[in-house]
Parts: sequence; structure tokens; C-alpha cells
Amino acid sequence: MILPVLAALTGPAEARLVAGLAEHAGRVSVVRRPADIIELVAAAEAGVGRAAVIADDFPGLEVETVVRLHAAGVRVVAVGDEPDALTALGVDDIVETGADADRVAAALLAGPPPVPDGRDSGAPHPESAVTAGRRTGWEDLAGRSGTAREAPAAVITVWGTGGAPGRTTLAVNLAAELAATGNRTLLIDADSYGACAGAVLGLLDESAGLATVCRLAGRGTLDDVGLRTASSGITETLSVLTGITQSSRWPELTRARLAAVFDTARACADVVVIDCAAPIEQDEELSYDTDAPQRNAATLTAIDAADLTLLVGTADPIGLGRLVRAYADAADGLDTDVVPVVNGLRTRVVGSPAKARVTDALARFAGIDSPTMLPYDRAACDDALLRGVTLREADRRGSAARAIAALAVDLAAWLSIPGSRGAEPGRRRPAQ
Repeated sequence: MILPVLAALTGPAEARLVAGLAEHAGRVSVVRRPADIIELVAAAEAGVGRAAVIADDFPGLEVETVVRLHAAGVRVVAVGDEPDALTALGVDDIVETGADADRVAAALLAGPPPVPDGRDSGAPHPESAVTAGRRTGWEDLAGRSGTAREAPAAVITVWGTGGAPGRTTLAVNLAAELAATGNRTLLIDADSYGACAGAVLGLLDESAGLATVCRLAGRGTLDDVGLRTASSGITETLSVLTGITQSSRWPELTRARLAAVFDTARACADVVVIDCAAPIEQDEELSYDTDAPQRNAATLTAIDAADLTLLVGTADPIGLGRLVRAYADAADGLDTDVVPVVNGLRTRVVGSPAKARVTDALARFAGIDSPTMLPYDRAACDDALLRGVTLREADRRGSAARAIAALAVDLAAWLSIPGSRGAEPGRRRPAQ
């Protein structure tokens, strides 16, 4: 069987390799020479080719290109002299720039093309964060304390309901408490609707660090040095990768890029805390036959990357209703352990005793037996926000700070996050 090949090459090598591959007519056949990435992907998704040879300087070559080619069942061979960058793009094989057609043909034929996407047959999308459902309450995690992690760093994603339940407040202060044990902690603001973790921490003249590393990931050049350079240091052990404050820039946060960022973050820190937006719908996949950009890709990828996801809701009748519905959505397919967190617990809005009433409601309507609850401490939160500091810095003896510190201890135990290493985590770095 002859292998149909898409040749996306540049410069003098294009004519040389295409002519050379023609001599292998019994094994490979160049069926299309696309002028740009759009034509290349379109040909692949139309089933024109089963393999592609791409020059490393072909305009628009990024990690998303390789992902889409693989989804179309196309084997990808890159021609270039930067193997590390090309490997990061996810290509199947690499040949040097000066290689002859025999070497290129051998690489094209060295392995079978990947299995096509298969979404029409009911199989999940290869990038989809929503696959097989798992969810849990905090009581289910208690017996699994000390579970060893396969990855270098633990990843905790802070998700939540709509209506500002306190996702960013929890993410920022949970990261601060984990950093206070001496662990290198990286906070990533992946909220594609209203990123504000940098402002909460007093980084008012911020640039979008996450967008910077996503661009590097798209080119296959992201490494730990690039990620650390784009991050802002808060203390000796706490850094933040700030998000996009202009929500119109959400197309920059693609699934493939973010997955590469989160993988790199695991290798750069002991703990990664990801703050993300509420929506998890995948309307674009339902509305288009092709892979359209997804507004909610950041949240879906953050949840998919997590070892544990905190689902935040407010302790009032409206917030609890939203929490119940979001918890049910999690049961439909979020592939992560989901721990409900009820924020802003107070008697005036739910009655007395507040904790018992909330516990009974969640047990009755969602089957949650032991929800984590955080107290209402408006004064401390307002003071911290005004000063651009964490609750630990504003009032570490306050009820909210102590509750989040206790939650951090529980999470560290379950995720096997190491304890203090003798650093001075609470001291802010001086302003530059």
C-alpha cells in the first residue's frame, strides 16, 4: 500500500525532497504540497494524506498543528536541526535539514499513522478534559492520606460556581499557605474570563505571564527557565504566573499550549495551584465540525491536569444551589477528584446552626457528607485586598486565614506534599 504524504516544506529542500520521494513511488507518494498551515490541516482532516513531512520553519507550525494532524490520523515527520524544540511540538520523528529523500521516506514509513480522532464513533476527543467521571467528598479522601504522586509536583485546581464564590481568594491564599511550609509553590491564573490573581497580590503593573509561556509552548521552546522568567516572585517560595486581564485574548490559551505549560510547571515546583473560571461547556465542539477555538479550554485543561480539584461555592441559598448543580456536572465526566468547598459560612443567611444546616442541605441534595467550610471574614479579606497581600500577611490569626491554613495541611497530607524545608516563606521579596 502506498502512503499518501503531505509535503509542507520550504526553500531549496522542497524541490529536492519532493523529487527524491518520487523515486519511492512504490511506497510513498506526495499528494499535496500545501502553501500554509490552514491548507495542510484542511487536507489532513479531509483524509487526503496519512503522513506529513514538515520543515521546522514552515510558517505557523505550532503544537496545535501537530495535535490536529494526529487527530486526523496523520503521522508527522519534521525536518530541522533543533530536536528539542521539535520534540516538544509532539512530532513522531525528526530528520536533519540536509537529510536525503531516502532518510525522509524511512522516517515516514517507520511507524503507523496515529488512530484518527474517532469522535463520530462516540470515542472521546483526544484532548478532551471530560472523559470518565470521578468525584468525591472530603470524607472519601481522609482514608487515602499519603498517596504517592507519580508526577514531580502536585497540581491543585481551584474551580467553582458562577457568581464570584471566592475562587481567586482561595487559590491565592491556599498557594500562600502551601508556600509557607517551604515548598516551592507556583500559582497559575488560568481564568480566561476575569483573571485577577496578580492584582490581588499587589502586582498592579503586571504583564500576562501565562500568555507569554503559552506562546513559547506553541513554538515548542518552553522550558523551566522560560517559565520561571515569566513568573513573578512574591516570596522566596511563592511565585505567580499572571493571567490575561483582557478577556478578549482568550484564544491565546489553547488546550495544547496550556497542557505543555502545566507539564512544565510540574517540573519547576513542588506544588502548582491553578485558578480557573467557572464555565466548562464545550459549545464549540457541538457547533462546528472542525476544531474551533474553545473559550473554556483553560478551565477544562486545568481540571484535566489536576491531581485534585476544589469546587468552590458560597454558603447562601443561591450559592448552595449552584454548588449542587456544579457537583452534579462534575459527576457527568470530570476526570479528577472533586472536593466541595463552601465559602463564606455565616448564620444570618442560612440560619442557625449554620454549619449543620449547610451540611444537611448538601447531604440531602448532592450526597455530600462532609463538605469543607470556610468562615465569613469580610474584614480580613477587605484589608488584604486593599493592601495587595495575602490573608496570612494581613491577619494570620483571622478565622479565614486559619481555616485555609488547615485546609492546606489536609491537602498536603493527602497529596504527599513535603513539609517545611527551613526557608523563610512568609517574607516578601523587596520591590524591584
